[in-house]
Amino acid sequence: MTKVQLKKHCKYLETKLLAEWSLRVRATGACAICGATANLNAHHLLCKIRYPANKFDLDNGICLCSLHHRFGTISAHRNGMIFAEFVRNNYMHNYSYCLTHGDDHYKGHLTIDELEARCTAWGIKFRRPINKK
Repeated sequence: MTKVQLKKHCKYLETKLLAEWSLRVRATGACAICGATANLNAHHLLCKIRYPANKFDLDNGICLCSLHHRFGTISAHRNGMIFAEFVRNNYMHNYSYCLTHGDDHYKGHLTIDELEARCTAWGIKFRRPINKK
């Protein structure tokens, strides 16, 4: 597989995995803060860009309505300190996950084999690129 094919395949697998991760996090069916059941979003507790090795971990996610995810004055993206305190007080398991994996940004991105293994474990069908000679 060429470098270009490899990069495209990684992006393809990550897109499929993020979609499944989001579905699984939102499967709680309600905003963790207000209990709303409409306009639900999956929020990464540890930033998926800074912590790429953790972006598919379900413990790194929390279900929020759009108001508490991005748009409200006490939303996760607008007021991280208040949100972190909320998670610490109400979701200790997720908070502990963040403390435990806070240095994981040194791990870097998952390998193709790790991405494919996660897809297989979650039952996600994917295609492998055809090697062109």
